Order: sequence, then C-alpha cells, then structure tokens
Amino acid sequence: MVKIMLNTIVAVLAQLLTPDNMKLFADKMLDWAEDFIASTDNQIDDALVLPVIKGIRTTFNIPDNDEPAAELAETTPPQP
Repeated sequence: MVKIMLNTIVAVLAQLLTPDNMKLFADKMLDWAEDFIASTDNQIDDALVLPVIKGIRTTFNIPDNDEPAAELAETTPPQP
C-alpha cells in the first residue's frame, strides 16, 4: 500500500515539476532574495550577493520577470 502511494506521489510530482515550473519557482526565490537584499541597509551584500544572483540567472537561463512599479500601477485597477 505504501509503495503504491509513494509511486503515485512521485508520478504527480514529476508532472508538476516541469522545466518551466522550476524556472518560475527559481525566479520567485531569486526575486525574494533580491528584494530582501535591497531592503537592508548593508551595502556589502548588494556588492557581493546581487552579482551572484545575476550569475545564477545567466547560467541557468532564468529570466527576471519583475514588472516595474510604473507598469504595475498602470495595469492595476483602482480600488473602490
């Protein structure tokens, strides 16, 4: 019974973890790291970690899909 359940779980995960989904997940994680680093007062991490993140994006072909704040404001409808 456990073997059948594990096989089913692995099969479902294999279908969900497509290369596109993995890139999307990696983009979100790297975006979070970039935002966190940008929010700190320390400039050393900006100089050391942000280039590493850029290198990771380049090496693994993970595009930075952030929308600039101006574009976001244009596409977000006003709240009543």
